[in-house]
Amino acid sequence: MRTALFIGRFQPLHRGHVHAIMSALERYDCLTIAIGSINKRDKKNPYSYSKRKSMLREALLGYEDRVRIIGIRDTTDAKWVKKIKKIKCDAIISGNDYVWRLLGEEKLEKPDFLKPKTYNGTRIREKLSRGLPVSNLVPQAITKMLERK
Repeated sequence: MRTALFIGRFQPLHRGHVHAIMSALERYDCLTIAIGSINKRDKKNPYSYSKRKSMLREALLGYEDRVRIIGIRDTTDAKWVKKIKKIKCDAIISGNDYVWRLLGEEKLEKPDFLKPKTYNGTRIREKLSRGLPVSNLVPQAITKMLERK
């Protein structure tokens, strides 16, 4: 059984993330999704771990038997790397250059993001902060969750 670890902050979960996750599920039997920065709440990290986990669960209905969702706290680089390396997997998927520098492993893969300039967490957070619609950027179920904020 081939397994992968997908690392992201999902602030918020958007269509680019979902496309990348589904692409990973085409290549791997099981996927552990590590939600990062679970102990951060600021402008860059407005959504709690539980909210992001709910977004993922909602977007991945029907894949519960193949997906496990965990949280990863921001800490020192050495402790973070140690925690990641304890997770058994055949590949680590991350689009974050800092994660790549920290792990420096051959089993790292870039995610297959859909239109990264369009589906971009920073851009989506900016739109949300200005009260602009994001329904074309996030899954429908996530739009409803964001509207309830």
